[in-house]
Amino acid sequence: AGAEALARELRHAPSLQSLKLRYNHIGAAGAEALARALRHAPSLQTLDLHCNGIGPAGAKTLARELRHAPSLRSFYLSDNDIGAAGAEALAWELRHAPSLQRFYLSDNSIGDAGAEALARELRRAPSLHTLVLSDDNIGAAGAEAIALRLVQAPPPALRCLTGVDLAAALERQGLLWALVGGSTKEAILGELRRAASARRRRAFTLALCLKRRQEGREDGAASNIYNGDVMQYMAAFVSPLFARRAREGRPAVDAPAAEEGAAEGAAEADSGASRAMAAAASARASSKRARAAASSASTRASQRARRRRVPYNVEAFGR
Repeated sequence: AGAEALARELRHAPSLQSLKLRYNHIGAAGAEALARALRHAPSLQTLDLHCNGIGPAGAKTLARELRHAPSLRSFYLSDNDIGAAGAEALAWELRHAPSLQRFYLSDNSIGDAGAEALARELRRAPSLHTLVLSDDNIGAAGAEAIALRLVQAPPPALRCLTGVDLAAALERQGLLWALVGGSTKEAILGELRRAASARRRRAFTLALCLKRRQEGREDGAASNIYNGDVMQYMAAFVSPLFARRAREGRPAVDAPAAEEGAAEGAAEADSGASRAMAAAASARASSKRARAAASSASTRASQRARRRRVPYNVEAFGR
């Protein structure tokens, strides 16, 4: 009743920026009332509902109303027993919270299913800086799901992630290159961001090469880029996508030793580039040999034709 009365009054506070209701046991009904009131508080930046027993139903109601809180930056939902179902609902609505920077979900028993749902939607939270998942019963499967999603598309702002052993998950998947900068979460996230930035640069260069070729430019710069480097960029762009190999059940890298982790990403990219360059060189050599053979055959045919057209002068030759 108290939460519902408070929710009715929130419509008269459009400038409200912070609402903290820790340890008030508002339950699912109170969460539903507050969720409806969010549309009347467009300036709300902090919503603290820690330890209120809202359960999965309350989490789902709050998730549906997140789109009406575009300014929300800090969301505290720890110790609310939302479970996997509540985590999945909240994860799906992260796309409607573009300003969210701190998301606290500890002590909610979301398990591997909830962790996997959050992993799928992390890329839709561009401002997320802190994600707290401590004491959420997340096992190896959930940790690996988050790790693989971070390898594919690390959120640009994410700096703090608790409750997930990223180093162990990456080691189990053979993604040792992500541990080059260290085994702490901060170091791993930094390495993943650098790898993603490098992939974007390679993709841009590849697109530029293909565009120049399509336009039919024959200047020296364009020709040099296309003739060999485009294959190198293609190999370098594809080879870092270790997550796909992991999903297919193959090891992401060939070298099993941890000390070789620093060189594995570069070695695989160089190997792919070398194979592509060797294939291109072989094709060029074959083409050159074919042209030489055709030229030699043409020369011999021309000589035979001249001999048939110009007979010998026997008399002159005899003298």
